[in-house]
Amino acid sequence: MNDIKIDHIAIIVKNLTMAIEYFTKIGFVLKQNVAIKKDTPGAISAIVVLGEIRLVLLQATEANTCLTRYVDEYGYGVHHFALQVPNFEKVYAELEKKVQFDTPVCRGKGLTQVLGKRDLNSGIMMEIIQRDGDFTYELEDENVNELLQALE
Repeated sequence: MNDIKIDHIAIIVKNLTMAIEYFTKIGFVLKQNVAIKKDTPGAISAIVVLGEIRLVLLQATEANTCLTRYVDEYGYGVHHFALQVPNFEKVYAELEKKVQFDTPVCRGKGLTQVLGKRDLNSGIMMEIIQRDGDFTYELEDENVNELLQALE
């Protein structure tokens, strides 16, 4: 598992506009700013990048969602970190013996991902993600909605 790296860190914020302003002020570049809402409760999000560092900023826009329940329990801050792996099936099989997963494996356009069960001590979740081909780092509605639905 030496070829694994951090894909992104997801942070739940109180105010997305203010978070974007803060991170761009310290050198991050805004890559994507979207509203996430299809079959799941609403959220707005943005991706900011600095070199190889990618942060996904999330703000809940409706009450009683998985994001608001997280904030009620743990406060604002890091929600999960995502490990980018070259062989999803191999890493998933290894980790499945050691940790539980909260979501089904989501397979989208150029992307395979799954979220681990929240660590009760830190409040943080781990995501495993494999990006295929020229897949960008932008959020894909289908994958995000599938993951959020599974967390509800």
